[in-house]
Amino acid sequence: MFLGVHQRYAIAACVWFFFCSGCGALSSRGDERKEREELATYHYNLAYGHYFDATNKNVDASLQELLKSLAAKPDNPEAHFLAGLIYLGRGETGMAIRHFQTTIRLKPKDYAAYNNLGTAYLSEGRWDDAIDIYRGLIGEIHYATPAHSHNNLGWAWFKKRNFEKAMTHFKQAIRLNPRLCPAYNNLGQTQLEQGE
Repeated sequence: MFLGVHQRYAIAACVWFFFCSGCGALSSRGDERKEREELATYHYNLAYGHYFDATNKNVDASLQELLKSLAAKPDNPEAHFLAGLIYLGRGETGMAIRHFQTTIRLKPKDYAAYNNLGTAYLSEGRWDDAIDIYRGLIGEIHYATPAHSHNNLGWAWFKKRNFEKAMTHFKQAIRLNPRLCPAYNNLGQTQLEQGE
């Protein structure tokens, strides 16, 4: 089928119109994504400031800002981590666990999230889950504070009444960080339980 000049111009105009419309839609989607990320960053920075302000810490304000940040960008691991810390501090361990698990899913090398997830498990009395977390963490050479994980792993074993394993980990925590006071306390409690 042969098209006339006017028909070819009409088709070209339609193609151009749809191409430009698509570009505009892509551009507006890109602008929208950038605006959401900026909004998420803005609210996260406010939340961080409220939480870590040494003179005027405001946990409730921090949480409100985090919720706004996560509404704008649900896949922000830093916002999930901070939310986990807040919920853990408030004793809402179920929420803390969800946020720490999300942090780990989004940022698998966030070892502080693993440590805090283990702490949340300890708070719920989920000793075996905590042991699994800390076993993996103490073997991770890039984790900066393994003494804390040894201490927490020792506490999980203590709660399971395996005092031999508990003492091993408390002693290792003290070797790695001689200034880690909870490890001395926990070692003393373990020795007391054993009549030492």
